[in-house]
Amino acid sequence: MNQQASSSRPPLEKLRRKILLTSLAYSLAAFVLLTLVSVLPLFTLLRDYEQEHLRLAARTRAQSVEEVLDRMRDISLQITSRSAIRQALADYTAGQLSAEELAEFTAPKLQDALQQATEVVGITRLDRTGLPVVRLGTPIPDQIWPTTVNDRQGPRLAAPLIIDNNLYLLVDTPITTAAGERLGTDLVLFTVFKLQRILWDDTGLGTSGDCRLGRLTKAGPTFFFPGRTGEEEIYNELVTQPSLLRAFEGLQQRKSGLLRFSEQGKTRILAYAPVAGTDWGLLASMEQQELFGRINRQLGLLGAVLLGLTFSGVAGMFFLLRPLTSEAVEHSQRLQLEVEERRRIEQSLRHSEQEWQQTFDAITDAVAILDNRGEVVRSNRSAQTLTTATPPQHGGPCSCKVFGGLQRAENNCPFNRMLLSGQPEFGEVFEPESQRYFQISVYPLRSEQGQLRGGVHVAQDITEERQLQRLKDEMLSAVSHEMRTPLTAMLGFVEFMLENEVSAEERKDYLQTVHKETERLNDLISNFLDLQRLQAQLESYHLEAVSVPEMLQEAGHLFTLASRAHQIRVECPNDLSAVQGDPKRLQQVLNNLLSNAIKYSPKGGEVVLRASQEGSVVTVSVEDQGMGIPPQALGRIFERFYRVDDSDRRIPGGIGLGLALVREVIKAHGGQVWVESTLGKGSTFFFTLPIVDK
Repeated sequence: MNQQASSSRPPLEKLRRKILLTSLAYSLAAFVLLTLVSVLPLFTLLRDYEQEHLRLAARTRAQSVEEVLDRMRDISLQITSRSAIRQALADYTAGQLSAEELAEFTAPKLQDALQQATEVVGITRLDRTGLPVVRLGTPIPDQIWPTTVNDRQGPRLAAPLIIDNNLYLLVDTPITTAAGERLGTDLVLFTVFKLQRILWDDTGLGTSGDCRLGRLTKAGPTFFFPGRTGEEEIYNELVTQPSLLRAFEGLQQRKSGLLRFSEQGKTRILAYAPVAGTDWGLLASMEQQELFGRINRQLGLLGAVLLGLTFSGVAGMFFLLRPLTSEAVEHSQRLQLEVEERRRIEQSLRHSEQEWQQTFDAITDAVAILDNRGEVVRSNRSAQTLTTATPPQHGGPCSCKVFGGLQRAENNCPFNRMLLSGQPEFGEVFEPESQRYFQISVYPLRSEQGQLRGGVHVAQDITEERQLQRLKDEMLSAVSHEMRTPLTAMLGFVEFMLENEVSAEERKDYLQTVHKETERLNDLISNFLDLQRLQAQLESYHLEAVSVPEMLQEAGHLFTLASRAHQIRVECPNDLSAVQGDPKRLQQVLNNLLSNAIKYSPKGGEVVLRASQEGSVVTVSVEDQGMGIPPQALGRIFERFYRVDDSDRRIPGGIGLGLALVREVIKAHGGQVWVESTLGKGSTFFFTLPIVDK
């Protein structure tokens, strides 16, 4: 009996190996087939999605450019439609006013309009014969006037102009009477800073993205506004690349589209869109490698997951078939072992279920498993904090209602799209109630027969990522703008002295201006570095007893000499207790607050320094009679790079570091800082300091 069992073992062992090898071969074949069937269509779909996203970015930026141009036309109409100076021009045309009287009356009115519109840098008013009446701001070259004859009733956007190596936009608007009689022309010169911000915004374009404006001229297609990736700003650059010429041919027909071209050995994807109301076109491009980089990474991850699942299945099949084939050799003896093995497997499965549930709950993203009707089968703890019990209102499946506040119309629901396509679907939503952004991913869940049983719904909170990106953009924009102003002045005076012979007195005057701008740039960089060191706790404080009256008197005396339009007054008892602090840093706090008080009180007035003692702390305040702060900005005034957005009142520029530095210094001294303000009446900044322990 034993000999027969022994003689039958080799064929059974051979059969068992054959089953295992066959199962492995079929599993690997299924993996290859699954990859080809699922990954390749998904790759094509995602590539089309990324290209369409680039096309949408070009259209969106073109619309933004249209809005800027519409604003320029509106501003020109507002300047032209001022009835008082229009009537004065009519009186001059009728011979009732002299040219000197007309200029004297018109100049202050147009100067007021020039100051109200920050993007307007020059205004020239011509009479109906084309002679200048008033010229304000940046002068418009005389040779441009004959090209500005506008026979239309409304404003006209002229071709971009290069004046003193700077690009401007000119809008000419006819001035007519109610009867349509022409009285003259307004030539309004605009800066292109807003267009520059639109084109140089890297949102959606990555690190290799570029965006430029072009138009068809007599010489051919021309980029009159450079992008952000060029080594230097080249205006009116002729386009010779055949691929880009095809884009301009499409723009000439007022069409938008996509094309691929090579530049410096790299393949780029270009999206172009016309700018309505002009003969301009906007062209946005990205390197193909970066545009499809995220897709390649996702598909690589998907392939790794499929490979892992395949080998897991093969390993599981191996461990399942091995005891079954061994049972055929010694069935009677294996019966009890099979029962014990089954108990062990059940216990292992229970442990695995517990481990899986704990792992599932530990996932920080909100994950829910749904059936075909959109009902929740299982969800982790993160998803339960967002789950709502509200059923679908139309009776149809809509998994976006799984998470409260993330509802979307059913035709835009990622889960419904997944049910229709059978492929993973993705989307991004914004939750207004909590001001959070979520990345939504829905993956199909299939049975062993391949039937769609539901899906896995994942919501990832990307709010912090968006906030960090916005903070970085604001920081770069603010710092670059503030550094550009002094650098431009310094370079201008230095280049002028290098290229021209100047007297010793003029050279001294120019060098004083360069020195002043250098100190301004040094203060900007010092504030930025000081704030970084303080927040990184790299700056050490030298604490000692500081006399508050002496500190206030010194600061008041310093700023009395800085502004004649302001009266600095100090109200401080001489018997105040000394405070524990670093004299240098505390003087820096007072200097920042006094500088702001003077800066934001352009009409002058009184600035009061006060100090009082309550218990173990001394409270110091700086009060001004300036513009005041809007209520909605009081909670954020001490944040880094935060600036009050109130261009109508022409608040002076800055990058929002001074008050952030004040907060960090006072916080390090164990004190508190706050502000009280009434819009239009002034502001008072307070901070407290602990007194020296006796």
